Amino acid sequence: MGEKNGRVAKKLLVLCVDRDDDIGQVTKMKTPIIGRSSVLKAAIDFAIKVPDDSDANALFAAIQTYDRLVTTFGKEVCEIAVVAGTPQEGIEADIKILSELTKVLEKFKADGVVLVSDGPTDEQVIPIIQSKVPVLSVKRIVVRQSRGVEESFVLLTKYAKKLVEEPKYKKYSLGIPGLFMIVYVVLSLTGLLEYISSALMLIVGLLLFVKGFNILDRIKNSYINYPVSFTIIILSSLIIISTSVYVIAQISSTGVFAIDLVKFLTFTFGNYVMMIDVIALSGLAISAGYSIEQAIRKPKHMSSVLSLVPLFPVLRQVVHEACLFALGKGSMLLVLYWFGMACLVVVLSYMLVRKIEKMITSKSS
Repeated sequence: MGEKNGRVAKKLLVLCVDRDDDIGQVTKMKTPIIGRSSVLKAAIDFAIKVPDDSDANALFAAIQTYDRLVTTFGKEVCEIAVVAGTPQEGIEADIKILSELTKVLEKFKADGVVLVSDGPTDEQVIPIIQSKVPVLSVKRIVVRQSRGVEESFVLLTKYAKKLVEEPKYKKYSLGIPGLFMIVYVVLSLTGLLEYISSALMLIVGLLLFVKGFNILDRIKNSYINYPVSFTIIILSSLIIISTSVYVIAQISSTGVFAIDLVKFLTFTFGNYVMMIDVIALSGLAISAGYSIEQAIRKPKHMSSVLSLVPLFPVLRQVVHEACLFALGKGSMLLVLYWFGMACLVVVLSYMLVRKIEKMITSKSS
């Protein structure tokens, strides 16, 4: 330990953290940067290339703090270093910062850290630093700016440019208002402008729902992992929705506004195909597609969904007989008969799938 002014000082590390790695991206210097001369070189290079960035102020503030500590405690117990994360920040940045801090502490075994930060994102790494060494002090650098009209205009212009050019901002600043305008024009041209409030609320609700439950990420992962099943589900959903709209419109055109489930399911296209046939075929296609895809990906492990494939034709008959009974044209015995058949089909198909799976496993072994 060094001694100065009659006091014994612990080893102190002045640490400047750049979580988004602006310093490394601009100066092309590899972090961690250790030592006053190296940090000063990085600070000058960064300030020359990006003079309006607050990271430059943080670097010079770290050097100033280091010099003051050296004056108080002595050079032998003080060191300065810069560590950086990644441009995407997040977990990857924190892991990189922890790795670089470990390298710094291997060269200079500090007893405490004085953290110099230019923003709240850099201060988010305090728990990471404290996992290695205590944080004794945090120095937050706030850049003083002129409040003149001209400077304010330049600052607003800079942020406005960010809103319309950077992808992570422009999808909100341009995309959402653009969608609202399109909806307004469409409703205006179709004479449905009175529903504008409901339409806008629907859009906002959908956006919040999609964002809150990460629907887009889930859809993307589903398409990547199960492209065939995903395509079949989308096509089947479109078929069911379009036919449902058609059926409701046809029933409503007869003057019946209270559309019950029985009339909906037994609606006939032509003379043969009913709505329940469309739903059953869609379910059959989805389960068959998923089962085939699973069999291709993991031939030794057949999906239990495969046992549901034979169920849909029988289940269709159960629903049909139940609808006829509700209309007074069927028999409860037939409903129970087909329900029993459905249960039997599920059990037998499940047993068959498991037997085939065991045969495949035994042959491969």
